[in-house]
Amino acid sequence: MPHIVRSPWLWLASLLFVLPAVGVLAQDAVSKELMRLEDLWAAASVKKDGAAVGKLLSDQFLGFDREGKLMDKAAVITGVNEDKEQYLSSSSSNYKVQSFGDTAVIVGVFTAVVKTATGSETRRHAWTDTWMKQADGQWLCIASHSTRLAPTGSRGGGVPGGVAGGVIGGLPGPPPPPGPIRVGGNIREPARTKHVPPVYPPIAQQARIQGAVVIEAIIDIDGKVREARVLRPLPMLDQAALDAVRQWEYEPTLLAGQPIAVVMTVTVTFTLK
Repeated sequence: MPHIVRSPWLWLASLLFVLPAVGVLAQDAVSKELMRLEDLWAAASVKKDGAAVGKLLSDQFLGFDREGKLMDKAAVITGVNEDKEQYLSSSSSNYKVQSFGDTAVIVGVFTAVVKTATGSETRRHAWTDTWMKQADGQWLCIASHSTRLAPTGSRGGGVPGGVAGGVIGGLPGPPPPPGPIRVGGNIREPARTKHVPPVYPPIAQQARIQGAVVIEAIIDIDGKVREARVLRPLPMLDQAALDAVRQWEYEPTLLAGQPIAVVMTVTVTFTLK
């Protein structure tokens, strides 16, 4: 094999080219992860699931809510659980992330349409969250600040002078969540959070029937199975498969920060022992 002389300047030039690219990829990965966590936070808040929000917060969390009240982790969880608002729709937007090693700051705008006695109100809040990467690789929020944006109008009766995030002249607010969207492309299959195994019918076991039942399921915005139907049946096992799938639960799927229903196929497998 011929001897190849590699110039040290060539290695240096290659290194100078690669290092910035690695930095950009790392920043992009952090941005995607924090936006995902913020989407989970928004969805859990709308569902009034304080426990889910608590999993995203450091035990040393401190922050100010939109009214200027100092909040620790326990206060945030209680506030989410006791929220009296009835949300018609919600979304998060205008994300921007800056990372500094194991610490990162993300800003955004949360928009919610809430039901009122006279119709509905659109409210918007700008927020800033600071996250820190833990030793196990998980990101936890350590500080937060939220500010209610100035009113810009009203709709559906609203209140005199309009409400935060409303539209001048009573134009329609944000559109309602879209109908079920099939999983694929940018819509990833949601992670299952509750699994109920099927009950193997004794008659099917006696008949030595085994195999897989393929089911199409609609996962609602709260992560629960709304509908299920058999796509590929198996004698004596279809109903048992449907009964199990209808009890499964998933992480809510978010599109632009708003929970949506999705359609996906699942497989329930029966194996004789």
